[in-house]
Amino acid sequence: DTPSGPRNLEASKTCKSITLKWEAPESNGGLEILRYNVRLTKGDADEHMQSVGASQKEVKIDYPEIEPDTAYKVYLTAQNGKGYGQEEMVEVTTKKFCLPSRPAITNKELEVETSFMLTWQAPSDDGGDSNLKYKVEWRKKPVTEDTVAKEEDNIGDLSLKIEGLEGPAEYEFKVFAKNSEGRGEPDTRTFIVKQAPKKNTTDHPDPITPKVGARTQSGLGAGAIAGIVIAVILIVLITIDLFCCFFNSC
Repeated sequence: DTPSGPRNLEASKTCKSITLKWEAPESNGGLEILRYNVRLTKGDADEHMQSVGASQKEVKIDYPEIEPDTAYKVYLTAQNGKGYGQEEMVEVTTKKFCLPSRPAITNKELEVETSFMLTWQAPSDDGGDSNLKYKVEWRKKPVTEDTVAKEEDNIGDLSLKIEGLEGPAEYEFKVFAKNSEGRGEPDTRTFIVKQAPKKNTTDHPDPITPKVGARTQSGLGAGAIAGIVIAVILIVLITIDLFCCFFNSC
């Protein structure tokens, strides 16, 4: 006899491919299964046919004519020496968009300052959705389980100003492209962050405020100067008083 139908058909899809998985039939018809035959239809027309070996339980259908956001039927049969067995079918609609391909970091320098401009170019394939956004992640190396990555998401430009890095150190950067379908694979680059320049504190020394009683550059303390001023005032007052008494004009 011919085999029974393959079991537990499952189909996953992107915008331009369909992947079919299955399990072997309950009955091989008493003969060894030689191959599995896949048939793809759109509407009433056959679109694609292919065969895979008996040991395979998965096949990816990605021929160029598969269209985004399109309904297909995928048929699968097992074949032995007697012929084709029972045909099983699963319906699947391809996605409207695919994930974008990876962008490309365009910085030429290997060493950077603690603040620098990270730049990249758009992916070669936007997955059918031109409304791309970007996500940047960076972390200090070596990367361990406890390393926490910093990130900036939903970037509309092809650059991002990175600030607050610590140097000298190595940092790993990842740039992802995103569209309506999700996030694609990242481009990854490691940069060496230079040590931040030290601040020169001798250029502008703090002014020195003399304390009460401290000596000035002339050698007199502030208390001595105050005493001299008071003495002068007393002399002036005594002189005026003597003048008034002598001339009886006070």
